Amino acid sequence: MTETEKTPINKLRGEINVTLGDQDYVARLSMDAIIKLEERFDSSIIKMATDLSSANIKMGVVIGIITIAIRGGGNDVNERSIKAKLYQIGLVEAYKIAGEILTTCIGGESDSGNEEEAIE
Repeated sequence: MTETEKTPINKLRGEINVTLGDQDYVARLSMDAIIKLEERFDSSIIKMATDLSSANIKMGVVIGIITIAIRGGGNDVNERSIKAKLYQIGLVEAYKIAGEILTTCIGGESDSGNEEEAIE
């Protein structure tokens, strides 16, 4: 897959494209994945998003969010490989990706300017 090509996603299912280094993944948080995250980190998905936006979230949670979302997109990955890729792209990018995943999960992707299409 070239740099300009992305893995096809289904926005209606809450999927987003996540690029880690030279690899593109489809990421998605299903209801089961949300429950798994909430149980694993003893925190609601809304609280995780709030903590992330206020820079009050640990990197282990960020890695968990990204790993579980990428698995939810149908990818066979483990946390160790995701950690290595996140280390290569940097902490700021890791936090940004986790934010995109949570934002899409909670509120859907912003489609500003297409309100009329959504109504039709």
